[in-house]
Formats: sequence, C-alpha cells, structure tokens
Amino acid sequence: MGSPGQAYAIHAHQSEPDTRPPTVGFHIPRAGQTNYPLGAPISVLIHETIDTLSIVNGDSMRLRRITGPGTFGPPLAGRWTFSFDDVLTFQPTAPLTADATYEMRLNGIRDAAGNPMPAYAWTFSTGGSVGGNRPPVVDLFTATPYPAAPGQPVMFGATGADPDADSLEYRFDFGDGSVRTDWSSNSSANHPYSAAGHWRTVVQVVIPSGAIASRSRVVTVVAPLPVQQPTASSPILCDSPRRRVWTVNPDASTISVLDADSLAKLAEYPTCSDPRAIARAPSGQLWVTCHDDDRIRIHDDITGGVLATIDTGYGSGPVGVAHSPNGATAYVTLGNRGELRRFDTVTRQQTGSLALGPHPRGVAVSADGTRVLVSRFRSPSHHAEVWDVHAGTFTLTRAIRIPKQGNDQNRDTTASGRGVANQLAAITLSPRNGHAFVPATKPNNERGQLIHPSQDLDQDNTVRNLLVELNPLGASPAERFRRAIDIDNSDSASAVAFSPLGDYVLVTLQGMDELLVLDALALESQTGLGALVTRLPTGAAPQGVCSDAATGRTFVHNFMDRSVTMLDTHALFTAGALQASATTVDMVLNEPLPPNVLTGKRIFYNASDPRMSAEGYLSCATCHVDGADDGRTWDFTGRGEGLRNTTVLNGRGGLTHGRVHWSANFDEIQDFENDIRNAFGGIGFLSDPDFALTENPLGTTKAGRNAELDALAAYVSSLGDGSLPRSPFRLADGSATALGIQGETIFQREQCGSCHTPPNYTTSAVGTSTLLNVGTIRASSGSRLGGALTGIDPPTLRGVFDSAPYFHNGSAPTLDAVFRWSGGITLPAENAGVTGGAQLINTFVELNNDDLVRGRSFVQLEDPNHRLTFSNVDGGPGGIGALELRYSNSRSGGQTQALTVRLNGVTLPVVQVPASDNDPSFRSTNWSVLRVESIALNAGASNIIELSTNNWYLAIDEVLVAHAGHLAQAQPHRRVAGLPTPETEALLAFLRELDGSPAIAPGGVLFANGFED
Repeated sequence: MGSPGQAYAIHAHQSEPDTRPPTVGFHIPRAGQTNYPLGAPISVLIHETIDTLSIVNGDSMRLRRITGPGTFGPPLAGRWTFSFDDVLTFQPTAPLTADATYEMRLNGIRDAAGNPMPAYAWTFSTGGSVGGNRPPVVDLFTATPYPAAPGQPVMFGATGADPDADSLEYRFDFGDGSVRTDWSSNSSANHPYSAAGHWRTVVQVVIPSGAIASRSRVVTVVAPLPVQQPTASSPILCDSPRRRVWTVNPDASTISVLDADSLAKLAEYPTCSDPRAIARAPSGQLWVTCHDDDRIRIHDDITGGVLATIDTGYGSGPVGVAHSPNGATAYVTLGNRGELRRFDTVTRQQTGSLALGPHPRGVAVSADGTRVLVSRFRSPSHHAEVWDVHAGTFTLTRAIRIPKQGNDQNRDTTASGRGVANQLAAITLSPRNGHAFVPATKPNNERGQLIHPSQDLDQDNTVRNLLVELNPLGASPAERFRRAIDIDNSDSASAVAFSPLGDYVLVTLQGMDELLVLDALALESQTGLGALVTRLPTGAAPQGVCSDAATGRTFVHNFMDRSVTMLDTHALFTAGALQASATTVDMVLNEPLPPNVLTGKRIFYNASDPRMSAEGYLSCATCHVDGADDGRTWDFTGRGEGLRNTTVLNGRGGLTHGRVHWSANFDEIQDFENDIRNAFGGIGFLSDPDFALTENPLGTTKAGRNAELDALAAYVSSLGDGSLPRSPFRLADGSATALGIQGETIFQREQCGSCHTPPNYTTSAVGTSTLLNVGTIRASSGSRLGGALTGIDPPTLRGVFDSAPYFHNGSAPTLDAVFRWSGGITLPAENAGVTGGAQLINTFVELNNDDLVRGRSFVQLEDPNHRLTFSNVDGGPGGIGALELRYSNSRSGGQTQALTVRLNGVTLPVVQVPASDNDPSFRSTNWSVLRVESIALNAGASNIIELSTNNWYLAIDEVLVAHAGHLAQAQPHRRVAGLPTPETEALLAFLRELDGSPAIAPGGVLFANGFED
C-alpha cells in the first residue's frame, strides 16, 4: 500500500482470533504494602493494547478506602493515563488519608480485541499496617525440572496463605501465550514448553473478596549443551571441577587463587610483569601471558610454582591465551607484534606463528577445535574486524568485518549513536550456537562541527558502548555480522562470558563498575537492549567474568579494586531474580602503587562518578585505556580547536614532555577539569568558585585545590618511559638493529633534533611556547583555545611505532606517509562547477549519508562526461604541487576506480582510487583521502582542475591543493622522501625502534621539525 516510491505493509502475527484477556503484570504499591506516600500515584503494568474507552474511573477502575469489614468508601476522584510503555497510572485528585487502608480494583478493562480483564484487586495502607480483609500472599512458587527440555512437562507448585484464613484459589499463567488455567483450589500444575526460552510464569491466588496476590518466576527451557565447549582468553578463570577461581593481578605482577565455595583467598604467587590472561590445561598447567615481560609463565595449579617460561621475543606483548577444548594446544596473541602463536601444551614448544595485523587481543577457540577467532583491539577508520583462523592449517580464513554503525538504526540520539566498533577487548563463543560475542566501544569521531554547526560532540554522542554478535559460519559478510547492541548509559565493555547453560550473556562494564546480564535465548527475537535482564554492581573497573557451574555463582575480576566480586546469581539463572547478593575478596596483599597514584588511577577508569561524567559514557580510560590511545582523530572544533589525533599518555610523564595536547593548550594535568565539566557533562572535582577562578587552562593553576584531581594528575604523571610498549622492531634481546643504528646516524646528520631532542625526543616545555609550523596546518586544523593556531607542539618520537595515525589531524596513516604530507588550500566541492550530468548532492545528506559529509554537500560523478571543475585555483609561486581528495566510491575490497585529472587542459596519468567499502555500496558513508603528487601548477589564481571518472560512482567532498609554497613549508618532513631509499628505510627503522629504552647510541642533537605535528 502507499504512493509510488513509498509503501507500508501490514503483517499478521497469528492466524487465530485473539481471545486472551489483559492481565496485570506488576503494580505499585505492592499488595499489602504499608506506609505508602499520601501523594503518590497508583501504577499498574498491563502488557496489552488497551481499549482506553473501557477505562472508566469509578467503574472498571476503582480506588476505595476500606471503612470496615466488607465496607468501602466511595471511589476516589482522580486522573488516569495509559502510557506507551503499558503503564496505567491513576493520580487521585486529593492526597490519600493518613493511616488508612485502600483497595484498588480493576474489572472489565478491555483490550483492542474486546477481551475483558477479569477482576483484579489488592489492598495497601498509608499507615503501619493493612486493615480490613487483608490480601493473600504467595509464600513459595516452584518449578521443576531445571532446566527443562523443549516439550518436557514442567511441574509447578505454589504455597499460598491468607492472614484472615479465607479460602484460596489458584491460577497459572505459563507466559508462552497459552491459555492460563481456570481458578481452582489446586495449587499445582504442569505444562510443556515447545520452544527454548526463559518463560516468565505467574501464579495468582485469590480470596472470596476478590483480592489477589501474584508471584512470578522464570522457567528455563533449553536443550542440553554439548559435552565439549568453546574456550576463550580471560583474566579470570573459574575452575569448577577443582573448586578454584584464579585471577591475574596486572599491576602487582602476581596471580591469586580463591576457594570457589568458602570464598577464602588461598594464595598469591609472583609471576612475570603485567599478567593479562590465564588459562588452565588439563594437565594442571596454568598458562599466564605477561605483556610487559614478553613472556608466557607456566605455573603449577596446586603449588603455584613456576614450571616453565616461554620467551615470546622482545616487544611482542603477549595478551590473550586460550587452550583448545581438548587442552592439547595453546593459542597466544602477541599484541605488539601482530601475531597469533600456537604451542603444544605438553612439550611447550611453538608449533606455529601467524601474522594477522595490528593489535590482536582476545582469542577464542570453537567447541570442535577447528576455528580460532581473534579480536583486533584497535580498529581501522571505517570498520572493525575479527580474524578467523583455521586451526588445522593455521592460516587466515578471513577477516570478519564489523561494519560502521549508522543508518536509521543508529541515529545520534540520547539512546543511540553512530560510530565504528573499537577497542575490541575480548571475544567469547556461545556454547549453544557458536556465535561470537565481542565487547567494544563505539567512538563517533566523525561527528563534529566540520560537518555542521549542529553536530558538535556531546556526552551522548562521543563514545558509546557495544556488544557485537557474529556468526562465523555465515556464508556472506551480511550473514556473519549479526548485530551490534548499543549499551546505553555505560562505558567500556571489557569482557564477556556465558552462564553455565549458555542461556545468559555476562558483560563487564569497566567504566560503570557493573555487570550487564542479557537473555541469550531472547536475542533473536529482540532488538536493541530488549534482551536486557539486569545490571549488577561490581568492584572498580571490572575486566573479566566467569561463572561456576556447580553453584551458579558469577565471579568478576575488578582491575582497580585488586579484588574478585562473587555475585550469587543462582536465583537469577534458575528463577529469573533481578538482584544478586555480592561478596568481594581482596586478591592483592601488597599494593604496588603509591596511595595517590592508586586513587588517581581509579578516578581515571571511573565513568560512573557524576563528577567525571553525567550519564556514565566517558572517563579518561575511554580513550586512553592502559595509558595508550584509541587510534581515532576527533573533530574538536566545538572546543575551540580542530581535528585532533588522540595522543598517547604513556611515556610522557604528565608534564615531563611539556604542555599537553597538540596545541599545548593545557599547562597542567588538572586542566582536564575543563573537559570533564564540558565535554563529559560531569559536575567536576573542583568547587564552582575554584573552577571559575581557574577555568583558563593557561591561567591560574588548578593544582592543590582538590585532592582527587591532584591524584588524577599524579597517576598521569607516573606514566614515564617505563610505561611505553617495547618495540617489536628491535632484536630479540632488545638491542637495536644494525639498520636502526644506521638510521640514527642519518637522524643526526639531518639535524632533526631541533624539534625532537633526546632523551625525550621533543623540545616541548612548560611555560614557554614551542609551537612550530612545519607545513602541516590546514583549514581543518582549526584553532587554539578559540584563537589563531600558529603552530603545533612537537610530540615525542618515543613509541612512535605504535601511535598511528600521525600528525595533529591524523592525516598521515602510516609513518612513511609522514614524509609526503603537507598543508594546503581546501576547496569544497559544492563551490566548484558541476557539469555534464554530475550531481551536486546537498539535500537529505544527513539522513542518506549518515551526516558524514563536511558542509553537508558533495558532488557525485558516475560517467566520463560528468565533470567537477575548480577554477581560479591559487597555484602560489607556481611549480610542482600536490592534490588531495576527500572521496567516497562504490567499489569494494581490492577493486579500484579510475580518476582522470585535467590540470590547465592537460590530462594527467590516470589515478587508481582505492575502494571505500561502503555498505551498501551506493551510500557515501566511508570517506577517505587520496593524494596525488607532482602536479605542475601555474603561478597565482589561474589554475583549472577538472575531475572525472570512467564509471561507478565517485563522490567528492573537498579537494586540497598544495602549491610549491606549501610544500616548501613542509620540507622538514618531505625532504626525507628525497633521500636515497636505503637511507629512508634506515631512518624509518630507527624511528620504529624508539621505545622506552635508552637512546640507541649516544649522540648530539637529533631530528628537526616534528614527525607527528
């Protein structure tokens, strides 16, 4: 139905008539509740489409005061509403009477099909006790067996009582849409469920007066699990057969074990530095990955003693470890080296090494042992990915792509938002269907005022939180990506596990100090957070979770509390309880951090503190987990800046490297109070008068005005050279390569140290301006504190191997690209000539293209006759220049697209444009940059640049023209590209080997004019 081009459809969801009457699911006040507030409304949950004309106060809905045994006052006057979320609310006109008992009775309210509600009534009191004929209660409601298989009868039993000894009748609603039982004196029932699920079943008990009491519970219906189940890396290990729970303690460099039943801490053992994950082999070996030591330490699970140490190579950075389900093989991710390693758990010998790509992190092994899945922690610009490895051949089957989140399902609102999954901290496979679940953040870093003045970053739409579901067995990319669940009002999902039956998904929310519980059986029938069960409090910065099959308990690893929280989730798993008691066990005897640094680190990770964040979306660790960066470039135009690449905190020691940020706009770490109050929406740590006095980040100091803000600064200042990751480009013993040593000589010869002076490899300082303009500033670079941006603060080169992308605006994707990039003049495509059938797209761009187009306008070329012409282009002094395009096209994978550039009537060699991988291909949502070097420009504003393509669509957002003057200004970097290739390679080797180690060789002044500015 509908008009041409638009339509709507009506789908029937059942063929039989609807004969099920409305029922009450819940109400406030509860039956028998006392001391109810006099002015509070009465709320009733009725999950049904109600015929609101049937709601008549004084008739089908009556609130009356009980005046004596069986006697009532008149119905109270008031106003009712029935909201979109199925809540019927009645607000009495006058306050209720103090110390009085009331009855609320519903009878005859009809649903849309005309089915009338049977009588439902309950009593409550505004005083300390309920008078009149008191309501019944349901003391016990049982269901057996647990779990039940589909088709297996479930036996229900209820125990009711009435304070006035009235007779009782029962009825059961089985929650699966079947007809509920009639009222009967029989307090038991049985019912088979045809499908798997968590079925919320309700028993009601009624007395002759019509007063009703209800009690509900969840019935779990699932098929038995296979004997062999998948495995996954984790910082916490539930060893149910041996009644032990093991955990790693990264800052303390220890592992600890507690008794799963008594919850007593049994022991703490030293291990290698910065342990990240722990896994147990059937032989009793505990495999521990130690990131900072580049080792795997193997412990005995009885004595804790060290059985062996496996050296993974300097700079490898092992993170995840998981065994095959049969225990014969161990798989270890090397985060810094970009590899997956395979080991024989008996001989402890390496049996394979597979290069995957940057930052492999979590690892999971399928139940049959044939597939190994690895999460890529830091994502590319436009998608996230999980590597799918064939365990037998130890080869990469594919990279499973997690697409950018946009379109109508992910509009920027207070409850959803766009973005790319990033910081994929873990991966776990469902024991039921083999689907992979990946916790991640969702940075919306393409949002900002460069798109439109209304699109500034806000607390709801800067970084959101995700749980991604993948089907590794899917036949196509669309089938392999199942869903991405936006976890509203939360920060940094960090780990995921399953309940013992695989029917609940458990997700730790690092920044919220919470455990999220989802109904795994309801995911297929729900969207968004429709499968949410509950959120349970944990300790500080939870980073791991496991469940104990014997007791139904859940154990959570709390990184910043140095503890394990036991959540008694038995009643949640077996009956659907929404709360769980908690017991916390300290796991570290000797805290390794000074008190103020520990306090500051806890603040750094805590998004739930209202001083840090208004709704729990943001903390310092959201973008700087472990003191690193998120690999994103942000549009901070709304903060008086511009495009800014997230900087690494590790190695900088707070102010040891000078002022903070690319524009040196903060002169103390405490200045982050400004971001906390503004961008994060927090109330801040300073008093309002103190903040008013110190708001200018380069003015009156904030230090010394709040102990916790000072502690935050103390933690950031503790991140010295020792916190930098080791470079995997060095030799296995950590020494420099011969090529790197040669590169340092070139580094010195080219006098690069005027901006990057050792030992910090920067000239940035506190109190003096060190801003330098070395030809990388362009229009999108924006401002500095709302004023002119005259230069960029030179960053350190230590750890540069791991801090892509480069420059303040993230414009150089790789380290070697640093030597080719420059600033220039930005020309929006909408200001150019559009001829030959080319289209200027400037309407509904925010809807059709996810609002990712700067200025909300672009030009689309699809045919050789389509032409985009820039006239009167300034060529500066004339001579050799460069051209840069911000583009999006309809190609994918390894496909390219031919771009024809005509400059002043001369056709240049055809340029092959890489694929944008838009999904779907006809939308322009992935915008990339292509640079064309060595174009000959005329002097002055006399140049004409024409762009066309052969076929498919090519969307152009803007063009940057760099004339000879711009390239000359960028010569401090670009001149390196002119060196002989062996010298360039040696220089790159030197840079990639710079980590927290001492300088490669003693020498004088080193590299000039800023690699990353």
